[in-house]
Amino acid sequence: MPSTAVLAAAGEHHVVNELPMDPFFFGLTAFVALLVVLSVTFAFRSVGFRHAGRDGLHDGPSDGPHDAGDRH
Repeated sequence: MPSTAVLAAAGEHHVVNELPMDPFFFGLTAFVALLVVLSVTFAFRSVGFRHAGRDGLHDGPSDGPHDAGDRH
């Protein structure tokens, strides 16, 4: 009998959280946000090549003559 009372009490407190928009639009929003992140990443794809040689770890025109197999 006590388990019936617990189930009845639990059934009375049914909480429904309404979404502020349709679930399709949550997916669409996430898709658009990821496309924005992808475009930012794509825009900065060549930054590493432009700064190669400035930290002294890469062979560049200012490093002087080196053998073909010489690496830092």
